[in-house]
Amino acid sequence: MAAHNHIPLPIGQVPSSPYYIHPSDMNSMQFVSNKFKDEGFTDWKRSMTISLSTKNKLGFVTGIINKPNLQYASYKQWERCNDMIISWIMYNLDAMIARSVLYFNIAAEIWKDLEDRYDSIDAFFTKMKMLWDELHLQSYSKDFQTTTRSEANAVLDEAQ
Repeated sequence: MAAHNHIPLPIGQVPSSPYYIHPSDMNSMQFVSNKFKDEGFTDWKRSMTISLSTKNKLGFVTGIINKPNLQYASYKQWERCNDMIISWIMYNLDAMIARSVLYFNIAAEIWKDLEDRYDSIDAFFTKMKMLWDELHLQSYSKDFQTTTRSEANAVLDEAQ
C-alpha cells in the first residue's frame, strides 16, 4: 500500500473554513430583498444573519472570529474576509446609513453599531404600536370613555 502525502491547503482554500471566499462571492451582493432604511431593523438583521451564516461568515459579525495578530499566517485571510463582509453589509444598507459606518474597519464593529442604534428603536416602536392598537380597541369600550388624559399619558410613559 502506497503512503499518501497530503499537503494541507492554505486556510483560505478550504471550503469549510470561514476564511474561504467562493469564486462567485462578490463585494456587491444583495443579501436581502430590501436595503435597510431606518425601519424594520429586526427583519433586516435576521435576513442578513441567515445570509452570512450560509456563507460561513456569521462569526465575523458576532465577534466569534476575532482579528488575529499581524504576524499570524491567517491575518491576510481574515482581513480579506472582513473587508468582503463590510462591503456586503454596506451594499445592503441605505446610502445614508452606509455612509455612517463607512470608516469602521471591522465588520463586528459595524454590526454592533447598527444594533446599538436600531435594535432599541425597533423595540420601542413595536411596543408603541402595541399600545396604540390596545388604545384603539379600547376606544370602542365604555372604559375608554372614562379614561382621563393623565391615565392615557401614564400608559404612554410606561412604554418608554
